[in-house]
Amino acid sequence: MTTPADQPDPSEPVDKDKAEVMARRARRRARKLMNEADSWEEHSASDGKVPPPVDGSSPIKKRQDVMSVINAQMRAEQQKSDENENIQLPAKQREQGVAKVEPGPANAPPIDPRDAEILEIQRELVRRRRRRFILLWLRLAFFVVLPTALVGNYYFNYATPFYSSTSNVLLNPAAASLNSESATGVTASANLLRDSIAIQDFLTSREAMRILDQDLGIVGHYSDTSIDPIQRLAADASENEAYALYKDRVLIGFDLLEGILRIEVIAATPDMAYAISNRLIELAEQRVDTMSDRNQQNALASAQLVLETAEAGLEEAYERVLTLQEQRGIFSAELEVGLVQAQISGLTTALEERRLSLAALQDNARPNPAQVRVLNAEIARLEEAISEQRQLVVSAQTERTSLARISAEMAQAEQQLATRNLMVESAVAGLELARRDASQQLMFLARAVNPVRPVVPSYPRALEYTVLAFVIFFAAYMMVSLTISILREQMSYGD
Repeated sequence: MTTPADQPDPSEPVDKDKAEVMARRARRRARKLMNEADSWEEHSASDGKVPPPVDGSSPIKKRQDVMSVINAQMRAEQQKSDENENIQLPAKQREQGVAKVEPGPANAPPIDPRDAEILEIQRELVRRRRRRFILLWLRLAFFVVLPTALVGNYYFNYATPFYSSTSNVLLNPAAASLNSESATGVTASANLLRDSIAIQDFLTSREAMRILDQDLGIVGHYSDTSIDPIQRLAADASENEAYALYKDRVLIGFDLLEGILRIEVIAATPDMAYAISNRLIELAEQRVDTMSDRNQQNALASAQLVLETAEAGLEEAYERVLTLQEQRGIFSAELEVGLVQAQISGLTTALEERRLSLAALQDNARPNPAQVRVLNAEIARLEEAISEQRQLVVSAQTERTSLARISAEMAQAEQQLATRNLMVESAVAGLELARRDASQQLMFLARAVNPVRPVVPSYPRALEYTVLAFVIFFAAYMMVSLTISILREQMSYGD
């Protein structure tokens, strides 16, 4: 950069060669300044995403410094020329990159080529900025404004109006299952939530679409020629395309906090929107009744099966008891044991009496030998009879089982019989409860908000959709522009 010390003295004569060298230096400095200014403009336009020049200094300050020095030189040289020359220099064409100087009026001061070159550079900067500004607005007009205008024109002038009918339904359980403090109430609430989600899935399924098409002809309605081609369903559309459009036109939402099904139906006519909404609620009610009846029938069938199983077990227990009685020839093991114990008790009493008689007889000085012999024989027979009775209770015989085993088997069979009786009683109670529940409806569908026939169209929302299109196009344009700027800067750094 030229400093004030390097400036020529106004009193010295102007050297043309030196002036030309200084003019070339000024042009080089001006070009460098212009390139740095472009870099700073890209840095400012990209919101800091394009890095600033390496030296980090502002080109505005540099330009001011260069221009002040050049202007000082030009003023000094102009004063010297005025003093030494009174004639006007003719206009001449300089080398490439140097501005052409035209002659001015006869009394106008001479124009230095360096001043003309600097003015030309300034004009080039202005033209470049103006060109970039115009190109920016052209790109915005072509990529943002024009598509937004087309979209808005379609929505405001060509889009077919659609009518919306909304309704809310609520799935309620029976009053008997609302005890939320018990485990049964919690289970009922979980089942209610599951059933509500199942109803939502049913209303948005292909099955519901087919039923509506059979009853109301919704496929033909959405493919009517009165609808604009963009929103109209093709006449030869497949079932998948019709189902995709059905999910766009029939909106079913479930609120987990409130447990409400929100239904919105969009159709080309108010009557069709109202009819579809009513038919959807009817289908939901039918499906709720079917699910409730199915649950009740399943519970009743399960209770009946449990009862049949318990009765079959009871019959087997009875059959086992009868088989044991027939095989052992004993009606009651307890009664038989009691009889044997009674016989043993009687024999024991008689044995004690004989022993006492024998002892009394032996107390005599000369006991009767015949009586003693008779008493001893009776005592031996009584002991043998008692032993036989005891063996009958605890030991098995050749032809019959012991009373202890018979008693244990009979007790086990009777215990099984009692258990089967309890199971039958419980099954009977469960069957009665299932029958009572089957006579009541477990859940029902309540209409919180009934559908009404719309008066004014709800779709399309032209202004909202146009603004949304503008935002989308502008965001896409900004993303692409920033990406291209970054790539261009990376390529320039690579070079």
